[in-house]
Amino acid sequence: MTTATPAGVTVNAVAPVAGPKKRRLRNDPRVLLFVLPAAVLLIVFRVVPVFYGIFLSLTSWSGLGQPKFSGIENYIRLFNDPTVAQAAVNNLLIVCAVPIWVALPLLFAVLIHEGAWPGGILKIAFVIPNLVSPALLGLCFSLLLGLDGPINIILQSMGLQPIEWLANSNTVLGAVVFVLIYASFGVGVLFYSAGLASIDDSLLDAASIDGANWAQRLWYVTIPHLRSVTLFWTVVVLTAATTATFPLIYTLTGGGPGRATTTIDLYIFQLAFQFQKPAYATALGVVTFVVVFAVILVLFRLSRRKSDD
Repeated sequence: MTTATPAGVTVNAVAPVAGPKKRRLRNDPRVLLFVLPAAVLLIVFRVVPVFYGIFLSLTSWSGLGQPKFSGIENYIRLFNDPTVAQAAVNNLLIVCAVPIWVALPLLFAVLIHEGAWPGGILKIAFVIPNLVSPALLGLCFSLLLGLDGPINIILQSMGLQPIEWLANSNTVLGAVVFVLIYASFGVGVLFYSAGLASIDDSLLDAASIDGANWAQRLWYVTIPHLRSVTLFWTVVVLTAATTATFPLIYTLTGGGPGRATTTIDLYIFQLAFQFQKPAYATALGVVTFVVVFAVILVLFRLSRRKSDD
């Protein structure tokens, strides 16, 4: 390849080629020594427990003595356990709130990005719940939503009857969903804000010149450009709604009243540590992992098809 200098002298421009030293470094087995510590930790604390959990789910171990192989007996019991069915329904109802869980942070992030609200103050306010552990957050809301809590005191000052938010089976799951969305709301706003910063403002300006209103710019310009962020946040929220509700629900409602807010992960904890059935709890955990992994895989496949179209 040749290039011309301002003086008219032609020189040869040689593209940089990976030298033999770099190639030898890539093929040097000593490089694996740098990866080995992380690989060992991953295998010991991630891979081995997964396979041991699968083995444990095929036993009748009660936490004491040696596990006794029982085949798929634990998996058969899952389909006849009414608590598992109730917990699965509760998780499914929580999952039904995922569209709101995904859309609300996007809406607030867009408003903050466009300067409709003071972004710095709101971002800090939204992130504060994430600085508190879910267990402590659940304890705080159990006081706020209690029968004698501040929320009911405000209702009574307005002449309204107090509501048993956490003791009524008709309202408790809605309260749990509200707290779950509130707990992760700030992180979603931050993710969407980062995605919005990468959108070229000229695209929105061009849409405005063509006569698009705010809703049309949001639907046809902003949301398509945030597809990858939305998919990522959807996966995070879906995973949280199915496998990470335990610490908050444990201190907020304890799974009650009755089994109205018992979720799969809370029931796994109860089986393993309260009912001394770790093998049965492990079987439920394996099934939950497979179902959640399959759903996430389908989401990625559908997203890839839409991007190809």
